[in-house]
Amino acid sequence: MVAVAILAAGRGTRMKSDLPKVCHKLGSLSMVERVLENCLGVEPQRRLVIVGYQRERVQQSLATYSGVEFVEQAQQLGTGHAVQQLLPSLEDFTGDLLVLNGDVPLLRSSTIKHLLETHQTHQNAATLLTAQMPNPQGYGRVFCDGENRLTQIIEDRDCTAAQKQNHRINAGVYCFNWSKLAPVLPKLEANNDQKEYYLTDVVNFLDPVMAVDVEDYEEILGINDRKQLATAYDILQTRVKDTWMKAGVTLINPDSITIDDTVELQPDVIIEPQTHLRGKTKIGSGTRVGPGSLIENSQLGQQVTVLYSVVSDSVVKDNTRIGPYAHLRGHAEV
Repeated sequence: MVAVAILAAGRGTRMKSDLPKVCHKLGSLSMVERVLENCLGVEPQRRLVIVGYQRERVQQSLATYSGVEFVEQAQQLGTGHAVQQLLPSLEDFTGDLLVLNGDVPLLRSSTIKHLLETHQTHQNAATLLTAQMPNPQGYGRVFCDGENRLTQIIEDRDCTAAQKQNHRINAGVYCFNWSKLAPVLPKLEANNDQKEYYLTDVVNFLDPVMAVDVEDYEEILGINDRKQLATAYDILQTRVKDTWMKAGVTLINPDSITIDDTVELQPDVIIEPQTHLRGKTKIGSGTRVGPGSLIENSQLGQQVTVLYSVVSDSVVKDNTRIGPYAHLRGHAEV
């Protein structure tokens, strides 16, 4: 049995927004929605979201996700304190607990699955996701033996100059044997500069603990401000566009094109520069869109041409030409 806990209680003051950080959109979905979607591949029996700042707003944003449980962290006193709040909810739980961050939305489903499989294969008490980061400043460092068994984790602010030369960082993503973790959580102490309860401290009480390196370190990049949000969007767009080009879609000047990862395209679609595809859009084979067009939540048939136009919430049938300078909306059918 697997449970997933998503840490989503923080305000995110560096976002300079009243909106909770995890509710900010990254493409077509919010950050926390992406994390929920990414964990579905491990088929968790329980999904718990730890909420705090504007918890009602976070809960409302996830209203369409059935079966999600919400656990309140009234005071944000660190990651260890957040997971402590799960103790009443998971009192009778005996499986594995995946701990994910609501502001780390680029983590692939395959990476989460690999972390869980490694954890279960080796029957670890805990398994940490790690990464070899080119610039590890600000991240906790992970030290392991030759078999990737963890020996020590040190937060960046507590590292010596020599320890900071280690580029293996803690991604803040964990898999625990809950039966072994639960009795350890009350032992955590806030003996650090921030006076917070670090979840990383539980490894001092657990054995065995193993680290698993992620192949692509960009997956574990956290989002704390608008610049990092924009960087994450660029990474997501590169993934989406690379996937479609490999599938037989032509993108002319890809850097000027944006495509939501909810869009569906058939082979031999051609997307011209300065064109943006949004929402639940579907486009048929042989269709040419752009330049300078926006297609949103619409269906375009085969061999359609759209030139300098906007199509929203509409259906365009095969062999139709739209534009230039047309605006279809309001469930139009052409």
